[in-house]
Amino acid sequence: MFEKTKLEPEVLLCTVVMFQKILQLYKITRYTLKPILSTIIMIQSKLNDDRGMKLPSFARHSGIPVDNLMKMEWELCQVLDWKIYVRLREYQEIFDKIINEE
Repeated sequence: MFEKTKLEPEVLLCTVVMFQKILQLYKITRYTLKPILSTIIMIQSKLNDDRGMKLPSFARHSGIPVDNLMKMEWELCQVLDWKIYVRLREYQEIFDKIINEE
């Protein structure tokens, strides 16, 4: 999805941080993985990508209908108590883990 949408690399790192927060709250299944990740990517692209992407384009690339994405975005933001911004410390921890694994 990242190649097709040309999202900034920061979006991926912030997606990982937000996904870790969700994992602490919910058990992810093979049925919920794609919708949750797609929604997190969409949220983080809104926050961290200057170019951004319109919702219909994002729905087309993710294969998830616009209405579903909108509902999931609302629900995830509610679950996280609207703490959807990634702190610099959180970002740096993920970045360091990735760099150190290479």
